[in-house]
Amino acid sequence: MRVLLPRTDSKSFKSIDFCELPKHKGDLVCVKGRYSGVEEYWSFKTTSVNGCPDKLDVELNLQEMKYAKLGFDRKSNRVHNNYMNSYLLIEVIGTYSDQEKEYGHLGHNNSVFVVQEIVSVTVKRSKTF
Repeated sequence: MRVLLPRTDSKSFKSIDFCELPKHKGDLVCVKGRYSGVEEYWSFKTTSVNGCPDKLDVELNLQEMKYAKLGFDRKSNRVHNNYMNSYLLIEVIGTYSDQEKEYGHLGHNNSVFVVQEIVSVTVKRSKTF
């Protein structure tokens, strides 16, 4: 039997802009970003064309996730198999940390976002290729 837990209460987190993550270390927040990469080098980044004032290459930690949007695995696999021309636009609830300074494959990322819930996920085509 599958037990369904209640979704994250919207009163318990704050929606913020991606570039504000360093100001909310350890806080439960909701943020939207672009999840993309090549081979084993993947990062969660801002959707802004101008980037963030402080370079944020965020590891997306899905190990603690309680709720996944239907179809997330299928969409994630699709993007991983077509990383040259696609990425995920993803909105997630969780916590940010930069305590270790090196995350992901060979320390490629400088911080981590531990996902509690995936709010939305969409496959997008890259315009770079």
